Order: sequence, then structure tokens, then C-alpha cells
Amino acid sequence: MIGLLIVDDEETIRQGLRDYIPWNEMGINILGTAEDGINALEKIKELKPDIVMADIRMPRMDGLQLAQRLKNIAPEIKMIFLTGYDDFSYAKQAVTLNVEDYILKPVSRNDLIECIQRVKNKLLDEEKEREERTALRKHIAESLPFLKAWFFSAVEQKDDIWQRLSAINIDLEEEAFIAMVVTIDDVNIQDADGDYYALFKLYNSIKLILDETENTKSVAFFEDRTFTIILSFPCNITQNIMGDIVLNIAYKIKDLLDYALDGSYTIGVGQLVNDIKYIESSYKGALEACEHRFYMGEKQIIYISDVEPAIKEQRHKMPEGEEFMTIVKVGDEQRAKAFLRDMFEDMRDRREDIDIVKRACLELIVYTSRAMYEIGERPEVLFSKTDPWYEINRRFTIDQLYDFMAGVIDVVMGHLSIQRKSRNQKIVDEVKSIIATEYAKDISLETVAGKVYISPCYLSSIFSQEAGITFKEYLIEVRIDKAKELLKEPSVKIYEVAESVGYNDSHYFSQLFKKYTGLTPAQYRDSQI
Repeated sequence: MIGLLIVDDEETIRQGLRDYIPWNEMGINILGTAEDGINALEKIKELKPDIVMADIRMPRMDGLQLAQRLKNIAPEIKMIFLTGYDDFSYAKQAVTLNVEDYILKPVSRNDLIECIQRVKNKLLDEEKEREERTALRKHIAESLPFLKAWFFSAVEQKDDIWQRLSAINIDLEEEAFIAMVVTIDDVNIQDADGDYYALFKLYNSIKLILDETENTKSVAFFEDRTFTIILSFPCNITQNIMGDIVLNIAYKIKDLLDYALDGSYTIGVGQLVNDIKYIESSYKGALEACEHRFYMGEKQIIYISDVEPAIKEQRHKMPEGEEFMTIVKVGDEQRAKAFLRDMFEDMRDRREDIDIVKRACLELIVYTSRAMYEIGERPEVLFSKTDPWYEINRRFTIDQLYDFMAGVIDVVMGHLSIQRKSRNQKIVDEVKSIIATEYAKDISLETVAGKVYISPCYLSSIFSQEAGITFKEYLIEVRIDKAKELLKEPSVKIYEVAESVGYNDSHYFSQLFKKYTGLTPAQYRDSQI
């Protein structure tokens, strides 16, 4: 149950509040009462309430001082003011102190129940969110072994690499890096749970070796009989020491595999790189090292620098296929057509064999399908009833193949354009709905973008495109329209109208209102009478 503490300097009010409301039916447990702020703090330390309902004016320590103390020492506690003083300055202070509600005495039974229920629901929502965050952190920890593709994608980004890695609990040094790949080539594991679980137990054993190794931080991934290990080193050790650490880890893993496996394996070690964004080249080097098992034999530790000693440039270059996938993902039709044109011109200049041209076309279709899949679209839009390789083989000249591929690009880009416009319109509709319900709050492009899970820059762009007006202008127009409605009520003061539509500065509100209507709020009100 939700725990509640009642704080008031009048005994009759404290007792009345205890008896006034059916607390148990509401799921509220009255933990106790206190006569002032000092007494309340003592009770709060002892009873740990979820909600404190307090009067403002009390001896020794008043409600505002109590709220300030709670904001500092126990901000999770929800504070409600129940007072007989209708003073706007109190209400303003209550807002700055994160007080949940400010209720004037005498209060009706229904109003008080509604207030408590609202605060209770907020507490339950926050508890649910905490549980979800805990579950998410647990899920991330459990999923980490399988996030290799995400890891390499994250380190390719130019900005916020370390923030991205930290988000999934990857903690690495930032000075030097090397990749190691362990491939299980042919295995007969003596384990009743089966290959997968036995291999995952091996992964955990390898992880233990890594965790126990000093002067390095690491992350390991497990995928289809392959363990990928990323080692990182601090700046205060030499490359020779780094090399010793890598070799020591490799030999420990070899000892483990010799003991646990009845089969063959290969341990490949890539080249040392000095920037996390180049780690994929080290990973590819480790994979290439494993390929040399054909010559080197099984159950070996193979360094790429030993089998391919020529120094390779440590600069990550995006393969052309990945470049084309990026073009498809962003929906850049002109760049896609230019890519296709350049590809065919290059093949024409080199007089490539028609079979090579056909295979290049098929690869481009595969990359197109992958790109569509990765952005949540169905690749079936390309060929719902026919085989792409069959369609390619029906073409007998390079010009026919070019026209065919150009048609594929037209279909894909047209489809993506329609789907993107539909998604963007849904986002804009949702944003308009948020503005319609929260225009009176302190909302902004940034806060609303967070609610629809996109970046502020992207929201600004698609809102202007779809709505034909900027986000800021639309918000102002909604607020001005709501203000017009409120100004028709003579009893509502202009500063109250301003606050009701999201402007705490009534002077600024008046200037804005005149800019958009040509009249001051007072003049507009007079024109409506």
C-alpha cells in the first residue's frame, strides 16, 4: 500500500483527515500524523512515507520549509499542500519545490480523494517505470553477448561513441584496441544440454578469463560458434606489455578449449589500432587470420601480422555495398541513380564479362533488400512473385541490365517515399495531439521530440514539411486560439489567461497576442463584448 503522513498543527484537523477519507479502500495506509515540520521530519525518517500531506503555516517549521528539506533529502516523496491560505506567492513557491498539488481548505471529500488518487497513480507509474528500467538493464546485460553487429555499427558513428557504448554497459579503455576471434570449426562437445548451451558455457568461461586479466578492459560477443573479443588498453602501458597480455589471454583460451572441446578450433588475432573507430579493421584481420588454418593447421593461435606481414593502412573504408545501403536507407533517389550509373560506366570501361555484370546486379539487389529490412520495410516489394536471378538472366546486354536495375531503383525509392511520408504524417499528427493536450505546460520542440522518440532536428524538419508551418509557430497559434476562447470570459484576468495557455510572463503574452491578432488581449476582449 501507499504510505501517507498527515502534517498539521491542529489536532482536530489531523484527526478529521484520518477519519474523513476511506483510506484503506483507496489503497492508502495512514502511517501517522505530525504537528509541524520538525516533528514530520522525525516521522519521515522513521516511517518512510510515499506521500506527505501538510499545512503551510505551522510553528517551528512550516510546510514550505518542510518541502524544501524533502526536495533535498527525499525528492521521491510526493508533497501535497492542504491549506487555508489562498496566496499566489505560496502557490509559486510550491511549484519550485516540486509540490504535487496545492489544495485550499475547506476541501470537499471528492476533491481530496481525486487529488490523492492522482498522486497515487503517479507513484505507481514511477514504480512501474523503475521496474521497466531495471528489467531493461537486465535484458541488456543478458543480450550483450549477441550485440556484435550493434557494437560495430556504434563505433562507426562519428559522435557520442562512448555514450552509445555506455548505454549498453560496455566499459572500455580509450587508448589502444585489438580484436581476437575464436572459431569453433568442428566440435563434439560432451554435454547433455546440447551444443548451444555448451558453447554458451564456453563463452562464460572465456569471459571469466577476460575479467580476471589486469591492465585491460574487454567485451566479448557470441554468435554461431564464433566468439569475438575486443580488448582495450590504457595509455600507461607499452605495446610490448599489450602484446604479452594478448598472448597470455590467447594461451589461456587455448588451454580452456583443449580441455573442454573434442574438436578443432582456431584463435585469430587482428592488428593493434589506436582508435576505437578502426576496431572493425582489426576484427576483419582476426577473421582473415582464422582463414589461414587451411595452411597453419587446427587448434592454432594465428596473428594476422604473421601471415600477412605487409602493413595495411589503418583507415576504415566503407565497402561500396554499404555505401549503397546507406543511400537507400535515407531515400536519396538521385544518389542511388548516380551510384548505379557510375557502377555501370566502370564496368563498361573495363569491359567486364556479362556474368560479372549480372552478379554485380544481384549483389546490388541483395544490398537493397538488406537496407529495406534494416529500416523496417518488407523487401518483398521488389519481387513478390518472381526470382530476381531469373529476371537478371533474361537480360542479354549491359544496356538491358542497366534499364532493369534503374527500374528496380525507381520502384524501391517510390515505395520508400510513400512509406516515409505516411510515417512522418503519423508523427506530426501525434505531435499535434500532444500540443492540443499540453499547450498550457512548459513544452518545447525538445520535450515533444522526446515523447515521440525522435531527435528535435528531425521533428523540426518533418513537421515543417507535413504541416506547412514550423513547430514553434504552430504551438503559438494553438495557444493564441485557446487564449481567445478564455478572453471571452470577463471574470478571467489576463495574467490568468496567459498562465492557462503556457506563458508565465503576461507582458510577453500580450506582445505575442498583439503580434498575431493585431489587438492586445484587453482590446480583443472588448471587441467580443
